[in-house]
Amino acid sequence: MRTRVIPPTPRRHEKALVAALKRAHMLGMRATIKGAQEEFRDDVLAAGLGHRLAKTVRRDVYPETGSSMSPAGVVYAAPGKPGSRSAAAILGHYQRGTSITPALGNWLLIPTKEVPKRGGRGWRSPMTAQEVEAMFGRRLQWVKQPNGNYHLFLRRRRGKKVKSLLMFVAVRDVPGNKRLDFDAIWRNWGARLPGNIAAFIEYDE
Repeated sequence: MRTRVIPPTPRRHEKALVAALKRAHMLGMRATIKGAQEEFRDDVLAAGLGHRLAKTVRRDVYPETGSSMSPAGVVYAAPGKPGSRSAAAILGHYQRGTSITPALGNWLLIPTKEVPKRGGRGWRSPMTAQEVEAMFGRRLQWVKQPNGNYHLFLRRRRGKKVKSLLMFVAVRDVPGNKRLDFDAIWRNWGARLPGNIAAFIEYDE
């Protein structure tokens, strides 16, 4: 779909020209942000981080309705609560390649597959240790390991047997591992924006 622009020689065409240019800017921005989002998602998949995490990469273009000569666009993953393993926090870790350290307290608690997921749609992050204790009505048991880390167990009684489930592994930090390069993708699509806008403009000679 292209925007036809009538040369503004006659003054009566001025408003039509401005409206057409605004529309071309919006269409160019939407095409650019959509392309950046798709490449961001491809980068997440190529890093081996899975389809579920890739789908948390979203996009918005402003204004949401109407047109503008200076639209804005953003590609993002929704942030979570402080200290939570939100999609934005996980993607940020692999983008920066920095070590993950505790946001609160002295220990970083890595959930195991035994930890229930929070409700809701889309990316469902595991419960925190506090939420697990509240859900099951009992405290987690911290057991120190030879390497200095801790394993957090939940003791559950099933009939006459008591079973200990490993819920979290407590560590001081997790070494960084840079797998994503969102900055390069963003620069690439930013450089394409003028051409994408121009692609929606057509002059009548």
